[in-house]
Amino acid sequence: MQFEIMEPWAQFGSTCYASLKELGEISTKTFEKLREQQLGWVNAYIDTGIKHATLLTESKGYTDLVAGQTKLMTEYNENMLDAVRKTTDIMTDSKDEMAAWFEKTEENGTAPVKKAAVAIQLAAKRAAASPFPISLPL
Repeated sequence: MQFEIMEPWAQFGSTCYASLKELGEISTKTFEKLREQQLGWVNAYIDTGIKHATLLTESKGYTDLVAGQTKLMTEYNENMLDAVRKTTDIMTDSKDEMAAWFEKTEENGTAPVKKAAVAIQLAAKRAAASPFPISLPL
């Protein structure tokens, strides 16, 4: 009788562990992608700074400098806009994966609990129908 009650709870614990492990994998994958994006941003900052320093030293006049800075900032803005789009895609994919994980976990997680509840109800009915009082070992 105790096995009927404990087995669903053990299954529930295993299911919870597997679900949390899967959630951890989703989070890890997302943070790895975001880390790559941040490294890309740092590289873009450094590259732009080097190009700007080169532009300052190699410009032959005010008009060359302004034209070079305009071109440099246009390239930088395009790179940053692309990076923001990629980051948005990463976060959207992560949201979708977590929503799917939640739905799957909700479906898989309630079955063992319902099974345990049924086992407890059956045990309670048997105990109520038993002519002998139930004594628990100390």
